[in-house]
Amino acid sequence: MKTITKRIEDFIYKFTVNKFSRKIKDNHIESVVGLENLPDSGPYIIVSNHSSFADHFLLSAIYHFSFNEKLMYLTKKESFETWHSRVWHNATGCIPVDRDKIDMNSIKNIINYIKKGRIIVIYPEGTRGSGEKLLPFKSGAFKIAAMMKVPIIPIGLIDSNKIMVKGSKKFAPYKAKVLIGKPIEIQEIKEIGPDAVLEKCQRIINNMVYSKINSDDFLTSRKITSQILADKAEEKIESMLYEGINLSHKEELGKAMSISQYAIINDENNVQAHIQYTRAFGLNLLISSKLKFLLNSKRIPELVTDIARIDKNHPFAKYILGSYYLNLPSFFKRNKEHAFGLLRDAYYSAPNYEIEQDKFAMSFAKALVKTKRTSLAKEILEAIAVYNGSSNERTQRRSKQAADLLKTISKAA
Repeated sequence: MKTITKRIEDFIYKFTVNKFSRKIKDNHIESVVGLENLPDSGPYIIVSNHSSFADHFLLSAIYHFSFNEKLMYLTKKESFETWHSRVWHNATGCIPVDRDKIDMNSIKNIINYIKKGRIIVIYPEGTRGSGEKLLPFKSGAFKIAAMMKVPIIPIGLIDSNKIMVKGSKKFAPYKAKVLIGKPIEIQEIKEIGPDAVLEKCQRIINNMVYSKINSDDFLTSRKITSQILADKAEEKIESMLYEGINLSHKEELGKAMSISQYAIINDENNVQAHIQYTRAFGLNLLISSKLKFLLNSKRIPELVTDIARIDKNHPFAKYILGSYYLNLPSFFKRNKEHAFGLLRDAYYSAPNYEIEQDKFAMSFAKALVKTKRTSLAKEILEAIAVYNGSSNERTQRRSKQAADLLKTISKAA
């Protein structure tokens, strides 16, 4: 029976994450300022204000799509009284706790999860507030952090109570702002003690949620977060390309796409964020089956349109679209010439954007070969092949590809 129940819980979790987390991300998050403050992995404790059931989904959406992590939440024990409710709450990462007295069982569960490297969400108010002001903080989260020697991340949720008001079971068409503070590290918790950390977190979250946000300052913060996330996505993609992109990178490509999406949420005009999302999406298709590539490939031109809306001449927009046409099956009419024109423009305009031409050289050379412009193709391929002695693995692979393509051209001549 336990095995069957566990399978049901796993199914519910996957269904919930796919349905509600995606719905929250797409429809109910206005901004996520400070996402760069989150550590890449646990264990640590999140403390947040709490005024809506939507709070769980807001935090889960951020973690699922950016870190592929399942968060654990402290939840009143009354929510586990019936079988159906117990299965649901177990599936969605809830830990039962008695709010009326010290609950040693829940403390033991929290400790065990922390030892396993998990991320625990504790609402120190203890229950949902009205959203008008913070309720007094309870000390449990801060004592556990001190005892287990784990950092605390303060998070402020603004307007989540509008998404799902108390007593409602439906999402209303509102968006919340999520503000993530810098970690309160283990050393500071040790030095000032749990009570002082409680006061500090309460002050930080109160300022996040209830202080009047200067529109210019907040917009600047959003743009800063957006750029940090776009840079992080680019770093992930470049690292995978350095290793040699393959099927083992699907999860990391998904994370790069998610990080880029949150960068776009914070600043829809961040061209680099759009570029990194489109790159990750395209690379994900390239390592997938040919059928999946064909079924989803029409999305590429749509994404490139988003880039072109901001900068129609950007080399990466032309490179991505050119690579798309270059990889389409030959029965698609005019795709080779179209690819050649786009990749040529990307290659020659790269220096104007302070982008190394090497990033586009191999694809441009392939387009030259496919359109039988072999003279220029040889010139570019020979230049790439020269770097064969480099210690850079990515450069070595590129050099070998160039050498192999030169041999193919020579045989065909």
